[in-house]
Amino acid sequence: MKPQHNGRLTYLHLLALPFLAGLCLTSPLQAEIWSDVTGKFKIDAQYEGVDGKNVVLRKPDGSTVSVPISRLSEESRTRAKQLYMMSKSEQPASSTRISPSESTYQPTNNLANIVAPAPPNIGELAPFPTNPTLQQQVDYLQTQLMAGHLEAVWYCLPDKLRSQLDTQEFRDLYRPALEGYSETNAPTEKMIAKLLEVLTVKKEFILGSSLLAAVPPDITPKLQQAYDPAIGVMYEWMSLSKGLEAIPDTTFTELVNYHLPRLGAHAKELLPLLPDGTVDGLLSQIVVVQTDATTGTITTPKQGGETETIEMTLYDGRWLPTEFADMLAANENDLLEKAKESAAEFEKIMTPESQAQTAALMNTISTPVTAALDSLLAANTQSEFDQAAMGMVQQVMMIAASMGGPNAGPPGPPAGF
Repeated sequence: MKPQHNGRLTYLHLLALPFLAGLCLTSPLQAEIWSDVTGKFKIDAQYEGVDGKNVVLRKPDGSTVSVPISRLSEESRTRAKQLYMMSKSEQPASSTRISPSESTYQPTNNLANIVAPAPPNIGELAPFPTNPTLQQQVDYLQTQLMAGHLEAVWYCLPDKLRSQLDTQEFRDLYRPALEGYSETNAPTEKMIAKLLEVLTVKKEFILGSSLLAAVPPDITPKLQQAYDPAIGVMYEWMSLSKGLEAIPDTTFTELVNYHLPRLGAHAKELLPLLPDGTVDGLLSQIVVVQTDATTGTITTPKQGGETETIEMTLYDGRWLPTEFADMLAANENDLLEKAKESAAEFEKIMTPESQAQTAALMNTISTPVTAALDSLLAANTQSEFDQAAMGMVQQVMMIAASMGGPNAGPPGPPAGF
């Protein structure tokens, strides 16, 4: 399922530099009165679309507000449904997406003690360009990713391929591997959940900690500005990790549409904190050359001043790394069989014994760290928190020193992801 190209990850990384699909595309509408079930709340606004279980309305000052559909009056709910159906019929055929309002997917909430920052509103994902040149696709992907729409990467795969990956047959292939991944990664997830709880509940103590005394004064405002977006990224990444377990029972498209815009919205808030010119400087080094109607190259910078050139091919309306496109073309009629082979290879590697060993290792690490995090949660004063934090730092350093190398850790997602 994965192209064996040395530049594949670089290609995705370069186009996903900073890493609510399915919002309805509507024609210009006039503002109208919307009311809630009590009749006390009324707003003069223009319908913008649907985001999950909310109606997005644009107020006269240009700002938007999300109102739960369940809170709208019957008349307003009927109007929202009417406008949604109208916008759905107008959506370009080249933008094959599942609207969040059509999805039944909701992530399992295992983070009930965490009040995470809400993701900023980043608007809707722009439709994929029809019959794009290589430069147009690169520009589209860069623009959408910089806006926070990480799901744009998924829509750079051909429509037919995404439809195949979303079939129940494909998703069932990953069930054993995902169950094993979930069991193996459970201790780590518990530890990260506890860390997120500390970061959200003890924010004031963390930012006031004596451990930050050595931070230069000009850096402190950036730390404060980055705090909530960074917590949001961690929270949404954790939610996405748990969401992988739902793949057999939901589609990749639903998972992508739900999690990636939320993750990207928080990540976007961190971009202004990078040194001036960092992103623009990197983007300016990307060289796109289209040699003919169906072939081209993308040259990307590497560490040490070197560059890497990736051959690209237009395949089924999308520009893909040539080796990946060739693999899809060669296996067009037996892609499912190739996926089965990939899943079988992964199962050979991730035996129950290896999963148990990894789980035991991660449990050895997570148990003392989780206990130290509990001590941070129990702190009632700044001095108590600082003392517990110092003890935790020392404990983490001891654990890291005893690991004996960088290779220990939980396995990644199964082959083919």
